[in-house]
Amino acid sequence: PNEEQKRRAAQAYNDALIKKHFRAWLGFFNKKKEKRRLALEQYQKSVLFHKRKLMVKTFKEWYAWKCERYRSQQEAAPILADKMRRICLQNAIYTTFRAWQQVTKHASDTNKWFKKYEILNSDDEDEVKDKAVGQDFISKLPHKASNRIFSFLNVLDR
Repeated sequence: PNEEQKRRAAQAYNDALIKKHFRAWLGFFNKKKEKRRLALEQYQKSVLFHKRKLMVKTFKEWYAWKCERYRSQQEAAPILADKMRRICLQNAIYTTFRAWQQVTKHASDTNKWFKKYEILNSDDEDEVKDKAVGQDFISKLPHKASNRIFSFLNVLDR
């Protein structure tokens, strides 16, 4: 064999070795790359699984809380309606009582004015009556005491 043939043989041998080892290295690298890809894919699946699991658990807790809240609201509705009715009734009683107090006070003031007028215009002072007209014992009580008395009365009581 001549020099050219030796050189070509060596080059072919080197090329064959390079191809053989490069293919082995490339196969190893591709297997390693595939393992990483599969591990990442499996990790992403597990993250998604746990997120879904957490979402389901959270949803179940929220749903239980919502059902309990709805049930308690349904139980509280009659109690709240009764409280609202009592508040409205108390408001009506208070309004009626305030109006009654104002009318009584006005009647009392009017009565006092007429008494003074009779005293000034009468020739005979013995005719003046000492008894006050238009007042009762409740209107003479303090405001809190008369409120307390009227809080025990209904609107229908006279």
